Amino acid sequence: MERDTVSYQSSATAHYRPGDVIVTSDQPDGTRRRDVILPNIADLADDGFQTSHCFTYAGRVGQGLVRFHFRPPDSLQAPDLAGDVDMDPRTYQVRRVAVSLTHPERAWNRMKAATSTITFGELLPNIVVQRRVESTQEIAEPEFRAPRQHYVARFVENQELLDTQFLHPLPGGAGPP
Repeated sequence: MERDTVSYQSSATAHYRPGDVIVTSDQPDGTRRRDVILPNIADLADDGFQTSHCFTYAGRVGQGLVRFHFRPPDSLQAPDLAGDVDMDPRTYQVRRVAVSLTHPERAWNRMKAATSTITFGELLPNIVVQRRVESTQEIAEPEFRAPRQHYVARFVENQELLDTQFLHPLPGGAGPP
């Protein structure tokens, strides 16, 4: 298990585009890394995301939340996102998003599955942020002792919000908790 701290600037995020949810980046050790761009609240509310996904009401879930399923159209053959959104019906605030990568093998031929669960919480009244992200990728790894056989390696990554810093003063002089 590794532990690391990274900075994340919300104004510098990539935005959702249908079938374009995988980014590849060069790492300092010379390897390439593939990441799934997870949707944030702005993506879920964006016309581009809404028009490129089918949404269905899935009923009530724990703590009085309502759940909606979403999925891209079957005609979209590129990797994209399908999943669930849990929303508080009184405040319309998103509380949880669970996503799965569709067509993971088209993102990388060894990828078998990629899933993430994003938990949201109020930082200040009506300012909702990602509190926790739990992600799992299942990758087919070659078995060196038996040619042409593979086993599936499972990679788990957990992210947790530790601190926030605002770039500009908040209205009314309110500060974060």
